[in-house]
Amino acid sequence: MILRKIIALALGLLLLIFGGCSLIEKDEELAEQLENSKTIIEYNGTAVTKGDVTKQMTQYLATTSSSIDSIKSLGDDTWKQFKESFIKQCAANLIALDKAKELGLDQLTDEQQANIDEAYNSTMSTLESMFAPVAQAAVEEDPSLDYDTEYQKLVENYLNSAGYDLETLRDDLVKQTILTTVKEHFIKDVTVTDERVRSNYEATLEIQKGNIEQDPKNFSLQESLGSTILYYPEGYMKVRHILIAFDEDTKSKALKAYSATGDNTEYDKIIADALPTIQPKVDEVVARMKAGEDFTALIDEYNSDANMNLEPAHSEGQVVGPYSTDVIIPGYLDAVAKLNAVGDYTTITTYSGCYIIRCEKLLAGPVPFDEVKDTLKSNLLASEQEAKWSEITSGWLEEAQNAGKLKMYPDRY
Repeated sequence: MILRKIIALALGLLLLIFGGCSLIEKDEELAEQLENSKTIIEYNGTAVTKGDVTKQMTQYLATTSSSIDSIKSLGDDTWKQFKESFIKQCAANLIALDKAKELGLDQLTDEQQANIDEAYNSTMSTLESMFAPVAQAAVEEDPSLDYDTEYQKLVENYLNSAGYDLETLRDDLVKQTILTTVKEHFIKDVTVTDERVRSNYEATLEIQKGNIEQDPKNFSLQESLGSTILYYPEGYMKVRHILIAFDEDTKSKALKAYSATGDNTEYDKIIADALPTIQPKVDEVVARMKAGEDFTALIDEYNSDANMNLEPAHSEGQVVGPYSTDVIIPGYLDAVAKLNAVGDYTTITTYSGCYIIRCEKLLAGPVPFDEVKDTLKSNLLASEQEAKWSEITSGWLEEAQNAGKLKMYPDRY
């Protein structure tokens, strides 16, 4: 132990003398290395370190747009629960990879290999489009820099932030594919009957209807939870619109003059003066719409709002109603409130231009079962499959621990 300390100190002094890191920086780096080398899981002679778990945790949380710091910020109890659960999942994955070997599921099919190649090549192509111009700009600014080195550094930093390494990215894709294959093998027999789906629909509909009848504003909370909406308050519908935009100078002046709470005299004058410049095109769209031309085709030809080019808004419309909280276009909700039937339209003019808004579908009241049956069935099946998988992996973990093949040390993390 003393000899190791002397060697570490000597190396630190050499680095300091020859322009390396300071002793403090070196001590911090060494402390981090030691911390990350802690064994968190032991399984069949394989040790999984804290660094390994952190990488896997970062990968998982990146897919949910979260992070380790975000989980920790929710409090010690939440972090402890998440950490312990995740470590168990890492251990279960080790066992699942063993199961894959036993069942021959670790041998990739041609289709799986092709999918991995496609995912890898697509990722590398995306990274190149993101970072090649940045690396090139850095070299042009400082010719002493090496392009390949700068590009590699940018890619590595980006991948590391998501829990991956460039050298092991393809191996990670292979492991994820095998784990998915094993899971599918063990949950393939899970099914959900139509009767179960119908029962779930009726029970959930009753709850949602009760919440909205108690207070229609509850719909916004219900919508934010991400569950399938089965009941809408009065005034909700799917709408699509076409924006006939002002020129950039008008938009800039109008936006600057607009006030959500104050005097809009100047704003109203800018809008009124600019409206004649786009009115002929507005009239043209309305005339073609009234003549029965396809509204989607009119959107593609005239619309200037990029959000309306996204699906499903582009084809089906976006859900809007009196309690919508994500609509920032001034006067939009008031305009929608004037629509009473499918095909009805209205117009509003804002700092962006004139919106031609059309009702595509009325939503007030219960959503018919047939419209959501497939979605509910898919969600229920996924839930049942996850429950089955949890039951199976919990059994694996208990069996491995009882046999002395598995040890976990969450308190070390």
